[in-house]
Amino acid sequence: MRRAIPILAAVLLGSGAGCVTRHCDFGTLTIYWTFTDAAGQPRGCADAGVSTVRVTIDGVADDWACQPFGDGVEGITYTDFTTSTHSVQVEGFDANSQLLYLYQASNVQTNGCGDAAIDANLTAIAGDLIIDYRFTDSAACPGNTYIWYELLDESNQMVDVVDGTHTPTAIPCGQMISLSQVSFGNYTVSRIQEVELLSGGAFRTYHATCDAQSVPHFTAGETVTVSVPASNGNCFF
Repeated sequence: MRRAIPILAAVLLGSGAGCVTRHCDFGTLTIYWTFTDAAGQPRGCADAGVSTVRVTIDGVADDWACQPFGDGVEGITYTDFTTSTHSVQVEGFDANSQLLYLYQASNVQTNGCGDAAIDANLTAIAGDLIIDYRFTDSAACPGNTYIWYELLDESNQMVDVVDGTHTPTAIPCGQMISLSQVSFGNYTVSRIQEVELLSGGAFRTYHATCDAQSVPHFTAGETVTVSVPASNGNCFF
C-alpha cells in the first residue's frame, strides 16, 4: 500500500533518490498544491477557505488537512511508485465539505528510480450568483430608487460594492443583483439599502439593514435572498 508523507519545511527533492545500483526500488510522487481564485489571484489555504485537500490517484482518494508548513510549501509526498503513468485529481473543500477548487491530470509520469513532482494549481469552481432582496414590510419599489450594497468573501475581502461612490444608479430598485462567475464559497452581504437620489449628492433611505447576512454560493446560477427592513437611517455609505 502506498504511504504518504506531508511536506514539511525545507523539502529537498531527489536527494539520494536516484539509482545507485543497476536495480531500482520504488520511487515517490510529490504533489504541490496552490489555489487560484476566479479573479486569477493566488491564495493560501486560509484565504481560499480550504480546510481539506482530497488527493485521488488512479481512483484511490485520501484526505489531508490544508495548512501552510512554515516555508510556504504546501503538498504531500507519496511513496512506493513504479515507473508508470497515473491519473491525479486534487480537490479543495471548505470546513463544510463543499468543493471549492479542482485540479485534474490524466498523464502524470512516475519514476521507480526517484521522485516525480507536479505542481497542482487548483482553480476555483465558479458560477453565476443572483442576490434577491425582500423588503420585510412588503413594500413595492416606487420606481425612482436604487439599491446600494456591499458583498464580502470569507476573508472579509470586498467582492462587489454599489453605493454613492461606486456606480450609484447601477441597480434600480426591483432589479436583482446579478454577478457572473463568482467562486463557490460563503459570502456576506454586509449592508444593503434602498435609496432615492437627491440633488447635490444627497440621498434618502427607505429600507436598510447594516446587519451582515450570510450568502452561501455552491450552485451555478442560484438565487439567494436577503431581507431588508424599512428604515430612515443608512449604513455608513
